[in-house]
Amino acid sequence: MAIVFNKIARKNPRDKSVKYYPSVKVVGRKTEKDLVERICRNTTLNEREAMMALAEVRQGIMDFLLDGYSVEFSDWASFRQTVTAKGADTMDKCDATLVKKVNVRCVLKKEFSEEMQRKARFVYAGDLHTTDKNEG
Repeated sequence: MAIVFNKIARKNPRDKSVKYYPSVKVVGRKTEKDLVERICRNTTLNEREAMMALAEVRQGIMDFLLDGYSVEFSDWASFRQTVTAKGADTMDKCDATLVKKVNVRCVLKKEFSEEMQRKARFVYAGDLHTTDKNEG
């Protein structure tokens, strides 16, 4: 399979010229269940074991982040926490009550991104027409 793209016209706000750019088209959505099925095809795990392993990875990441750690997965990604907060006029007034939201950032590692660059293949969505050869 390949990454599907559409051709999108974008206008330059400075000179109003138009250029066309490839834009990724999502062809569908895969779920945790789809991932579990793939894991089971390629390992000796059954669906319950694979689902439990994913649940434990998720919970482990959450626990480590809540304990203040960042979480690094060797050559593919790292997770860390950030916050959205209000500012204080003085250092004395700056405390945890100013935190409005906790965010989790996932950053892909260079190795993962480079592998995506090497393996990515593209196909224009307009070329993906299907015809039924049995129709007249």
